[in-house]
Amino acid sequence: MELVNFQSENLVVDYISFNITGCKNPKPIATYLFDSFGFNSVMKENFKGKSEDLLFKIKNTYKVSFIKCTHDPESSSYWTGIIVKFSGGNGKYFYSLIQRQLIDWCIFDLSCTNIGRFDLYYFRKSKSTDQEGLSEYFMKNSCEKVNAKSKRKKAVWKGTPKGLIMRIGNRPNSNYYRVYQKTEKIDYPIYSEMNKGLKFELELKKQLVQSFQGFLFHNQLEEFESKLVEHFLKYSKKSFVLDSSYTDWLRISLRKIFSNQKLKPNSNYLVSSYLKKGNLEDFAQKERFFKLIQLLSFLRTLEYSKEFLDNQAYCIVEFTVVGFIDFTGGDTKSTYQRTKALKFLTSLQELTPLIQKFSNEEFRRSVMFPYLKLKKQNRKWTITLAVGEEFYFHRYPFLFPNSFLICKNKYDLEIKLQLIESFSTVELEKKLLVKRFLNQFSVPNKDLTKIKKQLIDSFFILKDSQLIENKFSLVSKNSSSNEVNHRTGKIESLSPGMLSKSEFLFFWEKI
Repeated sequence: MELVNFQSENLVVDYISFNITGCKNPKPIATYLFDSFGFNSVMKENFKGKSEDLLFKIKNTYKVSFIKCTHDPESSSYWTGIIVKFSGGNGKYFYSLIQRQLIDWCIFDLSCTNIGRFDLYYFRKSKSTDQEGLSEYFMKNSCEKVNAKSKRKKAVWKGTPKGLIMRIGNRPNSNYYRVYQKTEKIDYPIYSEMNKGLKFELELKKQLVQSFQGFLFHNQLEEFESKLVEHFLKYSKKSFVLDSSYTDWLRISLRKIFSNQKLKPNSNYLVSSYLKKGNLEDFAQKERFFKLIQLLSFLRTLEYSKEFLDNQAYCIVEFTVVGFIDFTGGDTKSTYQRTKALKFLTSLQELTPLIQKFSNEEFRRSVMFPYLKLKKQNRKWTITLAVGEEFYFHRYPFLFPNSFLICKNKYDLEIKLQLIESFSTVELEKKLLVKRFLNQFSVPNKDLTKIKKQLIDSFFILKDSQLIENKFSLVSKNSSSNEVNHRTGKIESLSPGMLSKSEFLFFWEKI
């Protein structure tokens, strides 16, 4: 499974510092950074006084600061050594050098060097849909959430001349969070723009960040970034309310890491992404679309080799038709099902309309299945398939239980697709259009009751799989007075009769 990293989650390194115990002369490090990467350098004593230039060239853009610490109880300094500090854009640039493996760590003498502080931030750009005053509401509720759960970790927020700011924890703590309004320059491949938004900035210090430093110093950056991303997201989950538009980015990222953690070898799941709005026109299109989701889930269980075509990577997988049928709970001995599966697989290179159902643009840009070969071996059809690497490794945010892989009949298929579509929103609150969904079935009341029961059974499965909270809200209208009625309860209390006059059903995703 592909690991999450800073780039995939749009996290930015904003500050890095190193503590070098016993070091008294910063000149060798300053010279190395100056000659190799154009860093000017300054130094000051024990955080006091003015900074003095060590090395300076006017054309240099970046700067490194050295703080010489000596044992001085009067200034509360009990440690002897050098702090090497890269702040703001300097930290971002220095980390880019690390990513390109250009830093010679020997210059820091790793036997006595630790990471002192490492800052990460996410910038959530303001959106036209953000409502006036909701930022204050978000900060107030988040502070109440933190303060209700912990007496030691204090959360406060206030307005300042520069905008709103929220602080969680104390500055010396291992985790210190600040969220504040800011205008940020965002660089795109061919242009830049200034955007207003909220900056979510987490300072990591002491033994917490030092527990990850071995991966950094040994250039194991995939592991280093993956672990820091996971910590950043999980700590953010504890710190903020999730039912806010300002944490839409957090919900998306949490779904990805939790889905990755739930994936187990040799286990069957149905994966699904965010779907673009718009209905599939007929049952044949719905069936093809669901088959595609089943195939994506199946492909993730297979071994692969990698090939390149014009710098585009493709994963080559091989499987039998009956293996795919068995994965989806079908009858491998049925000639009809084998023929139907073969027909679907041979049409994979004609799936353009289905690709458009995904909102992630990389699905639309890439040819998903550029190569397909069928061969009959020992009376079994074997498929060799090339799959776009981005498609194969996409981190699907929604992971449904294996019972969703199997469709017992066309009504079951309609129910599963309706639930998948209801899930495919960023918000925690999901909406099911009950009346519109049930009105599509022209069947006797007896059969309609069975469909309602199947729908409720699917909710039980989602609840037992801990994908949704154990609560719902039904909205109905009184036909005579047009009065709106709300009915809430636990999933266990849902019954077919409740759905008969309902317009909408709301349920809540569990993250």
